Amino acid sequence: MAAAASTQLVTSDLKVQIKYGRADRLFDEIRVNVSYIVEARSFHDITGEGRAKVVRAINAIEGALNSHVIIVGEDATAALTTVDRAIDRMDDGIKLEGP
Repeated sequence: MAAAASTQLVTSDLKVQIKYGRADRLFDEIRVNVSYIVEARSFHDITGEGRAKVVRAINAIEGALNSHVIIVGEDATAALTTVDRAIDRMDDGIKLEGP
């Protein structure tokens, strides 16, 4: 983000210092494009935070279920009926890798 802000400042300085006919338009275009990059990055951060909240919720649910198994006992939970079914995959089987 600091690099984007620095690019914005340099672009503004160059616009003042360089006085060629079409240079102003190009410098304005650079500034707009850098703004789009910053905006996209901000959106990515927001969606990443949302995913992190979902993961924390799933972890909490998993912890609660594990506690339930400990409290009730494995024999009692083994007696529960389950329905095995395939889960529809939205990723077409693509392995996702990341942090």
